[in-house]
Amino acid sequence: MPSTIALLFCALTLVVGPTFAAKSHSRTSAFKIPPGTLITLTKPLSVSAGKSRVFIQDGKTMDRVKQTYAPYCYFAMRRPRSEMSSPTMITPDTFTVTKQYRRNEMSAQREFNLAMHSTTPPAFLYLASREGGPLNLNYSLKITSTSQPKVSALVCGIYSDPQDRGGLSVAEIQSVLEGFVSFQMGQ
Repeated sequence: MPSTIALLFCALTLVVGPTFAAKSHSRTSAFKIPPGTLITLTKPLSVSAGKSRVFIQDGKTMDRVKQTYAPYCYFAMRRPRSEMSSPTMITPDTFTVTKQYRRNEMSAQREFNLAMHSTTPPAFLYLASREGGPLNLNYSLKITSTSQPKVSALVCGIYSDPQDRGGLSVAEIQSVLEGFVSFQMGQ
């Protein structure tokens, strides 16, 4: 029994320890595209039927991220179900940033199996880490335009472990969007 308790304590330390480190590290990166910034889209973007966003990665537009660990951005729209059966376009326009925030989004959940001393049948303790491992480290910009009110956000991010790096820098975001978007920074 004491060895089972020691094993459980060690397992919880492994699961919970990285959780606190990831939380504290993810708050240290500053994001500096302030409200009032103007984002000018210079090329039309095609949004496929059944989709509400279009990704930009490696100088190309696509329906989903192709290179998992490379920086990406996407424009998001609010599309009613009645419009989802057909493709649409986001046309060149100037959008105003009204809010910016950071959000780490989990795309998978890690599980840890710990064998426990037991007779028959063998018993396993399943522990799930909700924050260990890679996450989509996203910066979201809420954007508006009077001529395209359905376009609601520009999100840029990278899939990475928060312990290995923070989110994207402004320079990385500008690099991903090069040829598609220009920025006029707000105050």
